Amino acid sequence: MGGTSDEAPHPLAQTLGELLHRTPSATPRFVLVLGAGSGRNIAPLLRAGVHVDLIEEDAARAKAVGTRFAGEPHLSVMRDVYTNLGRYHRAYAAVLSTHALLHGSAEQLRAVLCALAEIVAPDADLFLTFGSTRDPRFGHGTPAGPHAWAAAHGSEAGVPHTYFEESELRTLLRAFDVISLEETAAGALVGRWAHDANQTDIVHWFAHLKASEF
Repeated sequence: MGGTSDEAPHPLAQTLGELLHRTPSATPRFVLVLGAGSGRNIAPLLRAGVHVDLIEEDAARAKAVGTRFAGEPHLSVMRDVYTNLGRYHRAYAAVLSTHALLHGSAEQLRAVLCALAEIVAPDADLFLTFGSTRDPRFGHGTPAGPHAWAAAHGSEAGVPHTYFEESELRTLLRAFDVISLEETAAGALVGRWAHDANQTDIVHWFAHLKASEF
């Protein structure tokens, strides 16, 4: 993968874009993206011929991505908190989150996942990233709940992150069918817009989920 982590799409975004491209639809499809980041993950989805709804909690990042893609008719950028997802009913064909669900408490993440289960289409694909207890940041900083810690220093100081063992994460994801769940060294993949340059040993869970057809 060429370029820096802020230029190249996240691998999950690339995989989802390719999946959507291989499975065209005669009717319009909507994809939900949680978290704007630098906007690097939008292009591979738009190339697949879908409409992207992007929800971002941070006003500045939402504005920056909206400006970057100004005039793009197949992208809607909305500033909202992720726990409000229940208000968006699009029967989404797919969901992508490469960093938004790393943050917050386990209870907040559970609320987001419950909302996602209600607003996606049957058989929707979800590509999501979660924190791993093998990440060296686990257990350091300020405790912020069960398996949650907030860094004391750096670019994400004070931001709670929740970290999971595999069994705990599978329990959290029980509303969906788990297609794959891979613990991945992600230091070279994270966006430098949100992380310190020396954070090269980050470990994430990469999840591919399917919504229930019933």
